[in-house]
Amino acid sequence: MFYYPIPIAVRHTSRVAVALVAAVLICGGIAASSACAEMVEIAPAERLRINTKLRSKVETTRLEAIERLAQSPSVDSLRLLIDAGLADSAETVQLAACRAVVQFVEQPELREALQQRLLRESQAAQPNPVAVTLLRVALQTLSANEPIPNDDWFNTKFVITRHAAPLAIMLADQLASRAERTDVPTLVNLLRTKLAESFPVRRAAVQTLTRIEAVEAIEALIAELPRFSGETLLDAVEYLQLVTQQRLTDSAHWSQWWQANKATFEFPWPLVRPRGRTILNTPVAAGESTYYGMPIYAKRVVFVLDGSGSMSGVKLAKAQDELAQAIVRLPADVHFGIVVFNSDVLRWRPALVPAERGNKDAALQFVRRIVAQNNTSTFPALQTALGYDAEAAYLLTDGVPSSGRIVAPPAIVATITQQNRLHRQSIYTIGVGADIAGPEFATFLRTLAESNRGAYRSVEP
Repeated sequence: MFYYPIPIAVRHTSRVAVALVAAVLICGGIAASSACAEMVEIAPAERLRINTKLRSKVETTRLEAIERLAQSPSVDSLRLLIDAGLADSAETVQLAACRAVVQFVEQPELREALQQRLLRESQAAQPNPVAVTLLRVALQTLSANEPIPNDDWFNTKFVITRHAAPLAIMLADQLASRAERTDVPTLVNLLRTKLAESFPVRRAAVQTLTRIEAVEAIEALIAELPRFSGETLLDAVEYLQLVTQQRLTDSAHWSQWWQANKATFEFPWPLVRPRGRTILNTPVAAGESTYYGMPIYAKRVVFVLDGSGSMSGVKLAKAQDELAQAIVRLPADVHFGIVVFNSDVLRWRPALVPAERGNKDAALQFVRRIVAQNNTSTFPALQTALGYDAEAAYLLTDGVPSSGRIVAPPAIVATITQQNRLHRQSIYTIGVGADIAGPEFATFLRTLAESNRGAYRSVEP
């Protein structure tokens, strides 16, 4: 299983997420309306004193200001809690501010004010940590275990904002670093919004659930299984198989097994998480699409083929045959694309296309016309693959990179993995003649795959 660490720009504020969870627990959750006071405006003179305290270098003084704001629910108090409290450098101040915000949003007027603020923050030049915290509070306000209406403000206004998806992914990554059972409802609510129609968001939420070793997370994954497909379904099933030692795949069978075993289930200890895909070792059904023996689970896939001079002859001919067979067997509900690289990068189509007969025939003609020549520009080819709205990329190459902006394998792995944080693609790698090319080549492809939720396979030339 894989998840991304919190980005450097956000990492120092991850304690905001910790404070928010503590605030929810202390307040008894957002539904604790009895803990919330009536709307109370602060007199101008007192507001001035509060502002002065919020600018103090003394932590206890700032904390006093936050606690005073918490006693006076109002739009103005909410603004100060967000601007000064959530952004404060002291964890105790953040905790107090989070606790107050959680209480405030029980009131419709303040909930609307928070929603408007979140909308503004999500349109900012860059995603920011305060917006991530506000998103978490907003998700907490959604009704649990009930369908979220399509006309809800979250589904109609927030999801279309500039940074809605990146903020959701950043939130999921923060929660993954905590891996607490109290975060499960937030993740389930995220999966129930239209944001989860975006593959990167849906996958980020599922991957975070697989980091939480709690029965609540297992129950959530099994309940959501019928809605998953492709790589997201693979993430969930791989994790369920790992922790239960059951080899089930069908959602109905998982549900039945869980109902029968939930009361006595215990997590294996220690839980050893393998690097790379394990379910790829499962026998493949007849007629199922594979690529060099690896099952293709993704519903949106891009094939990245090395067309450099070293691939000439038998290697390219075999690669063309393998790719042609994979394309022919793709189900009709899959979308696919092809990228060929040597010194340059060539896209067969600018976007993924349905695996229909006409598109398959055109793709096969394109594959047969590939001529091996020039150098190996692996880095720009991978960047091009990330530009597709794909769940998975399959990279086939026979040597270490020799051209492009970045050629050092460790630097390529680091850069692509960071850029892939918001795409969430699985990168599967196939090394042609890896034993001949040397250990650096095999290490490069294996590390690239394992760092990006994929798997590596070495094949003979």
